[in-house]
Amino acid sequence: MKIHIRTATGDNIELDVKPEDSIKEVKALIAAKSEKAVPTHLQRLALGSETLINNRTVANYKIEEESILRLNLVSKDQSKVKAGGFGVGNAENQFNFPYGLVLDNDQTMIIVDWGNHRIMEWKQGANKGAVLVGKDGPGKALNQLCMPSDIFIDKQTNNLIICDRGNRRVVEWPRSGNPRAAKVLLENIACWGVTMDHERNLYVSDTETHTVKRYPFPPGDHKGDVVAGDAKHGRGMQLNQLNEPTYIRVDRMKNLYVTDTWNHRIMKWTFDGKFLVAARGFTRGLFVDDHETVYVADYGRHKIFRWPRGKTAGEVLNVRHMEVDEENELFAPWTVCPDGQNNIYVADHTNQRVQCFPLN
Repeated sequence: MKIHIRTATGDNIELDVKPEDSIKEVKALIAAKSEKAVPTHLQRLALGSETLINNRTVANYKIEEESILRLNLVSKDQSKVKAGGFGVGNAENQFNFPYGLVLDNDQTMIIVDWGNHRIMEWKQGANKGAVLVGKDGPGKALNQLCMPSDIFIDKQTNNLIICDRGNRRVVEWPRSGNPRAAKVLLENIACWGVTMDHERNLYVSDTETHTVKRYPFPPGDHKGDVVAGDAKHGRGMQLNQLNEPTYIRVDRMKNLYVTDTWNHRIMKWTFDGKFLVAARGFTRGLFVDDHETVYVADYGRHKIFRWPRGKTAGEVLNVRHMEVDEENELFAPWTVCPDGQNNIYVADHTNQRVQCFPLN
């Protein structure tokens, strides 16, 4: 049946909808048909004086042939969505499952676009990102990536350290994106996560050996020292073992925090060789503040948890209001990153976007 969407400026958008369509699906039709391609998270639909809820249907609201719905837009400056939000795809305003995420000093987001085999740079307030690495599609050449999973900025050089997981290597790229200056740092490693400590030691997680190794930077021919996991016995669920370690971070005291994926926990390996559980859940990306509080993306429960040091239970950080709008709603969050201004950025993996929430 045909319905009409009336905008605040008086424009009319004509849509063909079915009674079983959800309001969220109607918003997707509006995004596809409107001249400015307004993303669904900025849309608010109303029938008369009633604001329509995303997970209810056209039939629930008794919307009929030739019904008129009013469309209001949320200001982009007020939106929690900072990148993406236009669905899955390979355009410069889209992602194909964002994985790793870091922010530089001017709050520019550097995002690992896993399914598009590229690294995106997204300025604050921009409508689209720019491809830094991976402009030539997936592949094994030095100017290409294959299923990258994590990234870190070397503060001394401003270069990008990338876990090029599909190519089993760790590479260094300049922020200029010049492929001639790119270098392979490590090869033949089932890497997933990368990070650095304040002394510029490089840490890499290996999902085949179920360990984390530390290397001097640059690694050269150094074989790396195992600093987490059991190099002799490999995969396991004992406290000194890991089961597919992925994301990793190091605090100022050189304590190492490891996402122990299939043991459903974050392990803390202290600088003096002790190990303990720092958090539990369906853990993915994490960061650690100066108080040794762990913030973790829980992709199975679709939430962000905060685990203060020594606590046996985490606190839910974000508040969800998914009934009325899509903001605050997370779908398999993958990575978290602080901005230094009391906010946390989240790679909202299956929603194909990056969101920002206050830490308070």
